[in-house]
Amino acid sequence: AERERQRELYNTLKRVYQKEKQMNEKLQNEQLGSALKFGDVIQLMHIQSGQFLSCAEHGVSLSEPENFRVLLSNPASMLSWFTLQPAKAFASLDDPIYSLSEVHLGVTVREGEFLHISRVWFNEPNLLKREADKRTQPGRIKHEVNTSLDKTAWKLCLFASFNQQADQVFAADVVCIREPETKSCMLID
Repeated sequence: AERERQRELYNTLKRVYQKEKQMNEKLQNEQLGSALKFGDVIQLMHIQSGQFLSCAEHGVSLSEPENFRVLLSNPASMLSWFTLQPAKAFASLDDPIYSLSEVHLGVTVREGEFLHISRVWFNEPNLLKREADKRTQPGRIKHEVNTSLDKTAWKLCLFASFNQQADQVFAADVVCIREPETKSCMLID
């Protein structure tokens, strides 16, 4: 009897999971191509791997142990949701987001926590794979991306547009995320 109850519970969970997956896909398709505004909740997908940028639930940052790590995960979870918040005083919620807009990426389910670039940098000699690059650039300065109570302004640079309309950023657009202060791009190792 207990085994049958567990099997029934498992089948129910499977059905709920499939239904939620279908609803999420439907919602994503409805929002595809809609203009992004400050206050919208987004997920950032790494194009090459198809994985989502996500906050670690328990793992701490390598360079700033008081902060949580950021990693790629598949499938996406609630820790993959980021709220687009204005980084400039003249921008406000519900304003449209354009290419080169500066935003704070708030972790939606962790109030007051933001995607952040570490203040601490470190040399990573093994980051460069090609032998020619190692000779010309013996090491590359690297800042870690983590989540923090400190805000980092990120610049969204439109790379490839889903909708060929001006410089406004739309859902499904491919963007390069830059940190203007250090002139760094967000790279995934």
